[in-house]
Amino acid sequence: MGPNRIAILRLVELELAVAALYHLFAERYIEDREFWSGLKDEEIQHARILKQIGIEQNGSTDDDSIASTVSGDVLDIMIKQIRALLHDVDNQRLSRKEVCFIALQLEQSAGEFHYHAVTSAFNKTQDHDCLNQLFQDDQDHVNRIRQYLHQVFNEKY
Repeated sequence: MGPNRIAILRLVELELAVAALYHLFAERYIEDREFWSGLKDEEIQHARILKQIGIEQNGSTDDDSIASTVSGDVLDIMIKQIRALLHDVDNQRLSRKEVCFIALQLEQSAGEFHYHAVTSAFNKTQDHDCLNQLFQDDQDHVNRIRQYLHQVFNEKY
């Protein structure tokens, strides 16, 4: 079986969905606004990086796709789950700690996804460097959320 094809715009959509979730966290949990806003801004930057890679790969992002070992269906499921989270967070009052744990699981999943689905897909050294940065940023987000959980809630995870 050959590799799957994943549209770069769908990868951008995933990053922007996470940014929207973090924006909602920042609006909903005022005491944590600076923390969530910082992560939101970084997710938007990830989307920009992916768009730029798409442009460099094929000249535009209209119809770009990458070869991946992960099915595009997995990406679709991830986007749908984030949209469901947006709806759930908007319609019920989750605790500050609960949203931290949601974000932690989300970032761990994103890191795995970037590692398995994306880093093997590009052939230019510059693209590998950018994608490695995305993976490192995912790991940094995990560590920062863990530190925040410990600092604010005295919770170790």
